[in-house]
Amino acid sequence: MSNTTRESIMSIKAKLISIAVAVMLCGTAAAEDPCTGPEELAEMIMTKRQQGAPMSAIMRIARSQDAERVRSIAVKLTMAAYDEPRYTSEEYQRRSVREFRNEVYRGCLKAMAK
Repeated sequence: MSNTTRESIMSIKAKLISIAVAVMLCGTAAAEDPCTGPEELAEMIMTKRQQGAPMSAIMRIARSQDAERVRSIAVKLTMAAYDEPRYTSEEYQRRSVREFRNEVYRGCLKAMAK
């Protein structure tokens, strides 16, 4: 595994930990908009997907989360991200990340409104 891949995986782990803490502690940012955590996680996962990170590495990190709620969200987002195509063009990669992030945010808002 290359140093870049290791750094990438460590970045994902750090982000998942911070989201888990926000979910568990209901910090002010999460309390103001509980959909920002999943939105940011969606962006990170899709970015890694577009960069060619192996799904198994992302799933291993997602499944290792202590908080059940975060683990569940991370696993579902990973599966959804890997259902989407991987693009070679940077423009299409950025568009794919942006659209996935927005789709997750919109879905979260709809779920919260019910």
